[in-house]
Amino acid sequence: MISRDGRRVAFSGYVPERVAHEQVYLRDRVTGATRVLSATPEGYAADADCFVDSISADGRVVAFETSATNLVDGVDQNGPGDSYVSLVGD
Repeated sequence: MISRDGRRVAFSGYVPERVAHEQVYLRDRVTGATRVLSATPEGYAADADCFVDSISADGRVVAFETSATNLVDGVDQNGPGDSYVSLVGD
């Protein structure tokens, strides 16, 4: 998915040498930077596949879904999948 101005692209991808599951990434086409959005605050990858749902028009908000259990504190017991929102700085 791409922001309205074309600057940011959110996508799911799998890099077998680095992670065991698809992760959500955000690519800034102006700076050339790519960052993982589906990670814990400590920087660990999600422990299940993640899929992009949407990106805001300005590219600063990305929604994704996953059945990962390590993205929130405590034990996730509310069912097979959850939706997350990642707020991206400028």
